[in-house]
Order: sequence, then C-alpha cells, then structure tokens
Amino acid sequence: MTGQHPGLSDPVQLQRDASAGNPKAQFLLSQFCYKQGDLTAMIHWLEEAASSGLMEAIEALGYC
Repeated sequence: MTGQHPGLSDPVQLQRDASAGNPKAQFLLSQFCYKQGDLTAMIHWLEEAASSGLMEAIEALGYC
C-alpha cells in the first residue's frame, strides 16, 4: 500500500477505536474523512481528538 498511511489501512477498526475515545485514532480518522471529502466528519473527529489534548489535532484544527 504505497503512499497510504498505515493507520488508514483499516477504516473499520479506526472507526471503532475513534468511537471508543482513542485520540490518535480520532486524529487518523479525521485524515481519512478529509481524503473522502467528508469535511463535517473531519472537523468532528479533529475536535474530539483536540479535546483530549492531542497536539497534532489541535494544530490541524487551527489550520481549519
């Protein structure tokens, strides 16, 4: 899977982990949503991850 982020290879598991409150999974799921063109879901998952203090998500949300 050249060029694909390893965390994005299994979106079903990523969704489970994100829904369970895993901030890193929430951040990765936001990236997946962005690539799918679902900006509403992207912002949702970025906000969830940022609320947990994940710096990557806070920075990404700032760019939005």
